[in-house]
Amino acid sequence: MSIVLAYGGSRENFNAIDWPEKVFVDDEALRTRDHQRECQSYTSVYRAAMQSLGDQSYDRIFFTEFDHVPLRPDYFSLLESTRHQAQADVLMHGLCRVNDTGHAHFLYHAEKPSFYEQIVGFSVREDKDVVLSAYGFGQYWTREAFELATQVDDRVGCYLELWAPTVAHHLGFRVIGVQDPLHCNDHYSEFSDRLKELKDGGAWSAHPVKHSWDDEAVN
Repeated sequence: MSIVLAYGGSRENFNAIDWPEKVFVDDEALRTRDHQRECQSYTSVYRAAMQSLGDQSYDRIFFTEFDHVPLRPDYFSLLESTRHQAQADVLMHGLCRVNDTGHAHFLYHAEKPSFYEQIVGFSVREDKDVVLSAYGFGQYWTREAFELATQVDDRVGCYLELWAPTVAHHLGFRVIGVQDPLHCNDHYSEFSDRLKELKDGGAWSAHPVKHSWDDEAVN
């Protein structure tokens, strides 16, 4: 297993990180504040990770954010078992179909005249209207799906939570949702003070965990 740490903050902080496999991501599309409207993108992070991995032999890519914490030692085995049973290529948290709904991200992007034109340009699906949404953390990809999705350029500007699952789907890959039994992965809670409780309860992982990186909170 190789762990590549991608960092998009200051160069000074990056230089202070004590980890051998790290890459600096110098991309303003990553450093957004209003993520949806500024269309925060992870494409540069994906590409930096691929470049760092180079010719290493790997079959799966697990992509996550700093505030997502696996809570079980067999976490990756659970993901792979889920993927295998569903014959899927990509697993994502919070996955849902959002086209023709009142989903805020979809409505914002659907107003762009060339948004669907871009999808049509690379889609192999009969139904070109499908737009998916999923969280940016805890993504589990097959190598083929990750590499091909990473090669697709976003010329219009699309928020990462729509872009990643929608691109994977329209390239012909099967994308499914991760169903953690305790539902402790979302975008608005804070699970820092509940990690031991969640771990003892059998949770696979937790997000967000922004305020506690004390080992005792997880052990």
